[in-house]
Amino acid sequence: MAGGKRRVLGRGVPKHRKELFPSSETHDSQDSHVPEIPIPETPVDDSETQYFRSLIIHTTTPETQNTSTPNVEHVRSIAQGARQTLHPDGLWFDDNTIANVITDIFQAHFCGPWINYKEVDDANKTRWWNQFKARFIWSRDLQNIVEKEYSEKAAKRLSDMSYNVSVRTLGRPYWMGETVFANLMKKREDEKFLKRSE
Repeated sequence: MAGGKRRVLGRGVPKHRKELFPSSETHDSQDSHVPEIPIPETPVDDSETQYFRSLIIHTTTPETQNTSTPNVEHVRSIAQGARQTLHPDGLWFDDNTIANVITDIFQAHFCGPWINYKEVDDANKTRWWNQFKARFIWSRDLQNIVEKEYSEKAAKRLSDMSYNVSVRTLGRPYWMGETVFANLMKKREDEKFLKRSE
């Protein structure tokens, strides 16, 4: 320091600054009870609730897990940082990111010999849609157009995947079960036979 003076620690520190770092004696005498977080009263979509609760389970250690219902709004705000936002002026369905995510979702739950999206049962379509909603967010005013764009992209991706497996590569991919693959190939052969016989 200039002038050779040594600064005495603790001096010149504002009072409010000293309170930020209390001594151990003060700390031990304080109540270490953490207040409970209130549960939000607004209804939450069930699939979203399950997604956010799974985040709590996977991001907390057993010592810090609370057995009561988690603060879903708090977890939603954290998780939305990890979710990508869809908007026509930004990330939208013409971006390969969307096609890749839909492909990943389909591959994780491909349990039928589907050649096109119309053949998929409603339960699987709903599962896939909920998985998609867990990966992206968008404003409410875009809900109808997002659903429409998703359906179109999902139909295209499923047709492409089915064609690639049953016509182009003719080999079972790692993400498809043996029975599903055999049934898909049989269905494709039947389809070819029907076209030839017409």
